[in-house]
Amino acid sequence: MEKSLSRMYSDFNSGKNIDNYQLILQFKYILEKELPLEEFCKWFLFASDRLAKYSVPFINFYKKISFLKNDENLATKFYDYSNQIILNYKNIHENIYNNLDLINKQYQLGPICFSTPEIGRFSTIGGLGVMVCIVNIFI
Repeated sequence: MEKSLSRMYSDFNSGKNIDNYQLILQFKYILEKELPLEEFCKWFLFASDRLAKYSVPFINFYKKISFLKNDENLATKFYDYSNQIILNYKNIHENIYNNLDLINKQYQLGPICFSTPEIGRFSTIGGLGVMVCIVNIFI
């Protein structure tokens, strides 16, 4: 496994695709089969430990995994796992929590603006302006 990791690390640094290495394939398998959260945590601890030996932050490693960019279903499952850990298992392991929290914060949506040709009590045809006004009050 160490030889595979050192080859993956050199490919990682040279910008090559790293999706066919055992560590990534295990990750993909966990997401595809929707294994229990404990399996995801075990994989994450193992991967973080190995990446730390090569001084690679998990966030940089995560950004190089192309199947998460190309497969919306697997990316959604990854975010489901990470949100479950962040919301329910904050004390499970500081390394897991901090890395997943950092990833989730990077991909959160910002403020949303609603714009309509109507405005509240002044110009309404079907009530759209009134509803947008109400939504903006509650946000």
